[in-house]
Amino acid sequence: AGPILVGAVMVLVLGSLRYAAFALMGPLLLIVSQVSQRRRAAQESRSSARRFRSDLASFAARLARAGDAERARLEHVAPDPAEIVRRAHVASTRLWERRPGHADHLVLRLGRGGRPWEVPVDRARRDAHPALVEAAAAVGVLPGCPVEVDLRDRPVVGIVGDRSAALALARSLLLQ
Repeated sequence: AGPILVGAVMVLVLGSLRYAAFALMGPLLLIVSQVSQRRRAAQESRSSARRFRSDLASFAARLARAGDAERARLEHVAPDPAEIVRRAHVASTRLWERRPGHADHLVLRLGRGGRPWEVPVDRARRDAHPALVEAAAAVGVLPGCPVEVDLRDRPVVGIVGDRSAALALARSLLLQ
């Protein structure tokens, strides 16, 4: 309102409408500036959202690769019975790799299943975006992993169920 009043006074005092045009330019420039800032903010927001979605997809892909690597590591540590039979037939040096002093001695593979996985992310961060927390929680259980039983402290296993399946599992445990 100030520039308009000053312009009106100058028009009355000096008698020229040019000053009215200058007085109206101030508010007009302010409106144009506000519209421009809002447009720029909206563009930056859309760009930021696209970048976030892209980064989130990249994060989920890295988590999936890390889960695959963990599953491969578990397969290496707890090979399936077919691999153990293969090692025996070809006299592999890995046949007797589980000895009493090793951490995995008497840890036997029962089969496959979902296995809880501690996702390798910083859980101490309180400012994590909910989408990141959700992506990490989605891979909290790795499907198709070796499921094991540790016989070091309790060297007894009970097997129940269909007789042929129970005998196959018992043979598998004895083989290991």
